[in-house]
Amino acid sequence: MADLASLRPTMRSFDPTKVGAEGWYDDLTDCAVTRDVMPLVPDGAEERVIGRWDLSQGDKSPVFWLDLPMDEEARGVGNTEHGVLEVRTAVAAEARCLVTDRALRIACYRGQSVGPGKLSKTAVVMLKVPLSQISHVDPGKSNAFSTGAPVKVVLGEWEAVISVKKAARANDKFSSGIFATAKNNEFAAEVDAARRNHG
Repeated sequence: MADLASLRPTMRSFDPTKVGAEGWYDDLTDCAVTRDVMPLVPDGAEERVIGRWDLSQGDKSPVFWLDLPMDEEARGVGNTEHGVLEVRTAVAAEARCLVTDRALRIACYRGQSVGPGKLSKTAVVMLKVPLSQISHVDPGKSNAFSTGAPVKVVLGEWEAVISVKKAARANDKFSSGIFATAKNNEFAAEVDAARRNHG
């Protein structure tokens, strides 16, 4: 596993149709995903899965947003040639999320991203967020049928925010059922508990 990837949030985009049926692992970012756009814990990683979450809704509009400091050319803090940074939306999509005892492992699809352009089922942004980088979790305001304010997972040191409008608990294949209601409060509580227990 890459040491760098264990210390900070990492992100990578790829086209799963160009890899084998076994999926894909990126050593630099320590991100893994199946060809069917399901995030994985890489082989050999000492991580325990706590929960699986489907971050989508029936109309296929984005319910997951990742906001990061970027310049006008989508260069972030990791690029030494970046210009003036402002917090901008890097990804707006549907997603699937693994909550483990060490990280959030997220696969984003069918939406928009600044880097790779338009997302679809054949374009994926993989994201790994170590629990140690989460400063706090805001549960937002929601019930089973509507969201007044999304869940916000704040990465204070990196000035980044993950926002989730709808989260439903999923099975091993990340299916939550066509009539699944939102469980945003449960999602926020699970992420926050994992963060606290990790610390």
